[in-house]
Amino acid sequence: MRFSLADIDNIISSGDYTFNINPEVSETLNGILAKLNMKDTISNKKVSGSWREPKYKKTQVKSTSLSKKDTTLHNIRRMINKITDDSYHTLYEPIICEFDGYDEQEIRTIGKQFIIMMTSSSIYAKLYSKLYYEFRNKYPFACDILDDFVSDFDKTLYTFEYTDPSVSYDEYCECVKKSDKKKLIITLLCHMTSNGLLNSEYIVSVVERLQTLLLTPNEDTAINEKYEEYTEILYIIFT
Repeated sequence: MRFSLADIDNIISSGDYTFNINPEVSETLNGILAKLNMKDTISNKKVSGSWREPKYKKTQVKSTSLSKKDTTLHNIRRMINKITDDSYHTLYEPIICEFDGYDEQEIRTIGKQFIIMMTSSSIYAKLYSKLYYEFRNKYPFACDILDDFVSDFDKTLYTFEYTDPSVSYDEYCECVKKSDKKKLIITLLCHMTSNGLLNSEYIVSVVERLQTLLLTPNEDTAINEKYEEYTEILYIIFT
């Protein structure tokens, strides 16, 4: 039996069909879904509105136009993603020039996103720090932007979040992402300290506070995971 694209389109549109899943396979799949704390179940019957319902839709794509600021952020992000040891010298100047034509308040607003873009990877954190150094040379108030960013980060650095994956795997993944983000930011801030953008007293204060937290008795149920995050941050700073 063969189906044309039109046949398949008609089947999806009608919804008049059932599945033929082996009972043992269905039981195994439902067991996996239960362990992942997902409420969906798999059966041979198509249920309207469930996750098994076809997502087929004919959507008309509307054309959109970016604002000047969004275009600038898009261009900066695109070039930052291309930065390597070899491409830095050809990209840093065009990136800085993207801020031309804006007033100070607008540059401050874009500058906050500029720093966030630099926390996407630890591999080129040293180059990102060098890039921000060039940005600071052109706009001295970039130091204020960095200070505000560090202040906001400091409020979340010592806030530990953890969810048991057996309870909610999605929340567990979200906690892992937040922890990884802290390490990316710390890596960038260490390089910014090395080239004088950030006062070394901040990094010293982070070390002292984390050491104190590690030595303080704690009855947190996720104490091992918390201490693991703290020691990994310390390792990043020391290395």
